[in-house]
Amino acid sequence: YPDGISSFPAKGKLYIDTLYLVANPSTVTSFFGEPDTQRITRDNPNLSYKLRKLSWSREKQNFFIGINYPWHNYGWDVGRNPYGEPANSGWSSREKQLRDDFTLFKESFGEFLGPIRIYLFFDLRTGLNYTNNQLTGFDTYVRKDIETMLRIAGETGVKLNLVLFDFGIADGQGAPGQGDHPEIIFSSDKYNFLKNLMIPLLQDMERWDNQYGNPVFALELMNEPENMAALIIPGYFQSLKVWFKDLTNIIHNETSFKVTLGSHSIVDMQKWWSDIDIDIWQFHFYNYMAYEHDQVPQQLLRENIKLPGMIFCGEMQPSNLSWNIDTLKKNGYSGILPWSFNQNDGYRLKDTKEFQEIVDWVQKNSTKTNELKEVK
Repeated sequence: YPDGISSFPAKGKLYIDTLYLVANPSTVTSFFGEPDTQRITRDNPNLSYKLRKLSWSREKQNFFIGINYPWHNYGWDVGRNPYGEPANSGWSSREKQLRDDFTLFKESFGEFLGPIRIYLFFDLRTGLNYTNNQLTGFDTYVRKDIETMLRIAGETGVKLNLVLFDFGIADGQGAPGQGDHPEIIFSSDKYNFLKNLMIPLLQDMERWDNQYGNPVFALELMNEPENMAALIIPGYFQSLKVWFKDLTNIIHNETSFKVTLGSHSIVDMQKWWSDIDIDIWQFHFYNYMAYEHDQVPQQLLRENIKLPGMIFCGEMQPSNLSWNIDTLKKNGYSGILPWSFNQNDGYRLKDTKEFQEIVDWVQKNSTKTNELKEVK
């Protein structure tokens, strides 16, 4: 581990320091392109950001329970329907669903209410406009869908953890009709994407956040980037980290948003990303990952992780939830977001006894069981 970063007796998912035998690296580079490690931003002193960090460090931290509400349709909740009609099939067409579910979360979690983790661009199977094979902007529905999410969140009084991208944006698995845009991370195309598309969008998101009562909890750079297969090839991990640093700088320069990153595990969180200006640290845990750990991460004391700021579990398998909540709270973590409310992947929480278990825990531990209030 780097100096100053506490080691944890486990092995994470990403083994950059292990020798890999790659039969034909040129096959990888032919798909992903040669990795570009040039920076497009400078790490100049940012006084406004430093003052915000100082202010954040003085905020009272209450333990929170949020939830993963990742998508209605994977890949096309934001942007034009890539599969036909109706063209507008994203969140701006589902306002009632958002309002009803956000209201349910607020009423269910009461004074422990934490962020709702929800995705924006996924693998970019939609949302992009091209002219003569040149990327020229986001499509007409992108801003409409994102503004709707922020507006409904503001009106219902919840906070959103907005996941900008999923690792599927460059995992080499894109089939026809699915995403895969490694060029906007690993090639010089990133200059156009970050400068001409992301900066104006982030500026609009900052404006909407202010307009609708600051419903943004944080912007998440990516979900589980450790799952990108290309990272085992020399140069790609460095290129991805450069991209994260540039995107983080842009967020901090253009907005007042906090930055998080959805790391695959508590090990990866510490080992690979500690030199990025992340404001809120996040790890994920499922029971099948226990083999990676000599002890489950919930039992590691927060104070023994030498990273500044909040640390929360951004994805937790919804089993033994009362114990997991109690253990994370007791050991000093900031919160927990079980996976997930609305997905049919074996972990669905909607209308289940597991969701009721969370509600029962909230009622049992609330200061005013019958008069729950929202945590600002």
